[in-house]
Amino acid sequence: MATTDAHFTGLLEELTARSLAEQVRTAQRYRDLLQQVAAGDLDATALRGEHDRLVADHQAQLMRDITELGVRYYQSILDLNRAYVDRLFDQLYAAAGRAQAERVADPAEPAAVALSVAGRAGERVQAGFAVENSRDVPADIVFYASEFTGDDGTVFRVPLELDPPRVLLAAHGEHPFTLAITLDPEHFRPGGRYRAQVLVRGGEELELHLTVEVEAEPEPEPEPDD
Repeated sequence: MATTDAHFTGLLEELTARSLAEQVRTAQRYRDLLQQVAAGDLDATALRGEHDRLVADHQAQLMRDITELGVRYYQSILDLNRAYVDRLFDQLYAAAGRAQAERVADPAEPAAVALSVAGRAGERVQAGFAVENSRDVPADIVFYASEFTGDDGTVFRVPLELDPPRVLLAAHGEHPFTLAITLDPEHFRPGGRYRAQVLVRGGEELELHLTVEVEAEPEPEPEPDD
């Protein structure tokens, strides 16, 4: 940023010095012309008539030059804008290509692990799994659980118990975890099947595909005949 500011400051100083030099040059030429008129080398009347004619001609030419300069200016702006737009999109495509290549080359895509539990409505069920840290540095293992969706179209969120809920796993270490859930009858209906995803982040990238099977209520025993 400081280098850019210094560059523009130098350009401004250069333009200011050039403007002053042009003003001095114009004043000098005007002074030389007055000296020749005063010495009688030039006829003042003829000079005035020629001045008026030339000023009219020069004004017309000046307007043409200014118009042409303005057209070239806008052409330059359009060319500059096109160059920056092309550069921007070229860099975006290149960055997207590199990101895609990295994703293809990266073997650490999240692994899907199926996890199933079953029980009756109102019971507490659980299952175990392990998480590895394949990195050379410790990893902070955390979990993110989605909502449950039922085969009947219901969607709800209930708390999952993860023991331990968070672990700082050593490099190339492994740790067992327990997932437990209470099958609240308000949400987990007998005979229903419910699914959720639990994302494991920090070490080995995992997606736990959790399926909960709720046992159907037993058929009532027939009453004995009298």
